[in-house]
Amino acid sequence: MTEIVNCVRRGTVPFSLRENRDSPRRVVLSGLLGAMVALICCAAAAGQSVWEVTPYRIRLLVAFAPLPELTPQLQADLMTGLVDRTDALVGAAWDLSAAPAPPQLARQMLSAVDSVTLESLPQESLQFDKVMLLVVGRAGYCNRVAARELDLRTRLWSPSVSRPAGQLGKLCDVALDTIFGAFAPLALVSRVEGVEVKLRPKAGGLPPRDRSLRLINIGDAFRPVVRYNDRDGNPRRITPIAWTYLAVKQLGPEEVTCRLFTGLRSPLSGRRRGRVEQLALGVVPPQRPSTLVLKARSEQKQVLPGYDVYSHPPDSIATVLVGRSDRRGSVLVPPAANPLRVLLVKNGSELLARLPLVPGLQPTFTAEIPNDDGRLEAEGFITGLQEELVDLVTRREVLLAQTKSRTKAEKFEEAKRLVEQLQRLPTAAEFSRKLKEQREKIRSGDAATGAKIDALFDDTQKLLQKHLGGDEIEAVWQQLRKAASPGT
Repeated sequence: MTEIVNCVRRGTVPFSLRENRDSPRRVVLSGLLGAMVALICCAAAAGQSVWEVTPYRIRLLVAFAPLPELTPQLQADLMTGLVDRTDALVGAAWDLSAAPAPPQLARQMLSAVDSVTLESLPQESLQFDKVMLLVVGRAGYCNRVAARELDLRTRLWSPSVSRPAGQLGKLCDVALDTIFGAFAPLALVSRVEGVEVKLRPKAGGLPPRDRSLRLINIGDAFRPVVRYNDRDGNPRRITPIAWTYLAVKQLGPEEVTCRLFTGLRSPLSGRRRGRVEQLALGVVPPQRPSTLVLKARSEQKQVLPGYDVYSHPPDSIATVLVGRSDRRGSVLVPPAANPLRVLLVKNGSELLARLPLVPGLQPTFTAEIPNDDGRLEAEGFITGLQEELVDLVTRREVLLAQTKSRTKAEKFEEAKRLVEQLQRLPTAAEFSRKLKEQREKIRSGDAATGAKIDALFDDTQKLLQKHLGGDEIEAVWQQLRKAASPGT
């Protein structure tokens, strides 16, 4: 089947069909080839590409530690066994070939497989869809297998996956499990409808031979990537979309339905754009922490200490406190049961950013957010001023009521003393002066934060005018004078 699919892609006829026109094998394969061609023609008629029926071409490069038990025969048997086993389990969706890693690359893989870069790979391996690095070595007293994948279409490395291999007889099983663990499925973004995104997985129309094998599962995360191609289909620029992930919520026969989590505004386009491809690469859970560094998005880019970071999984809104940014503006974000975490950055009660994150994909993530210190300072001042205002208004209302009561009872001397107390109370003009002086001290380089600060001061000024802006004291004084001197 893999041979037929590859021949359909190249537009050629399999050699087995050419060598014997009358063999039963040729008749069967001809029928399969015809069915495949018909399937592709139907897809083209429906406006689709052969994406769903194109297998992954995977190059497996293997590095063996110089251990006496890893004999040349065992190495050859392992590579042959991995190719045969993946064909038996996955079938036509994977076209896997295995080879020993070149000596220099093998040494680098054995030293630190996560340090391997694209430039370190053999040139011929870059013609595949994926390059899978497999390391068979030892950690302490136990044999260990590690795998790491490079997706050539997105140019993204997945983090390495490691498994213990206690028995050499189980080495092929462990290596196969490690390869599946490191595999990152690739998909095209086909539709964007609000926070719902539809994906078309590569080779999705080629179901695995083992029906229990699932390369995409509910809850998996994808990270979107925009690839800009030239007229020959070669990449001019490849840009992973920051702070944006897709969480799988439904699996269909042709499409995968995801929910969009993003810290950006409209990160994905709902329509196709010429040579621009919107791709999504599956996330291999790293199970490692990352450091989140908070910086101001102003020109100074200063770090932001003292900001609280909360987290919740994508399927719940119940939050937990991750930590507070230190003097370097950093917070350690550990992994959780669900690889995708949604971080909420707050300063006081103000929500400043919503940042989806998979801890471990990078050692450090830097987020530029509004510097909210000015707003928090203004909020503290306004809160104190408003408490003063509430106390003043309460005292003022009590004195006004007492003055009216004494005037009505013709206790004019007592009423006069109460009016004098009223006249010594702070006035709206004094409060307004305090507001103005403090407003001139607080500055923000962020327009949105500046607007919030202005709103705080404007709202407080309106409260002053509402509660202290009238002439009630003067009116009470005139009533007292009139009552005390009825003939005037």
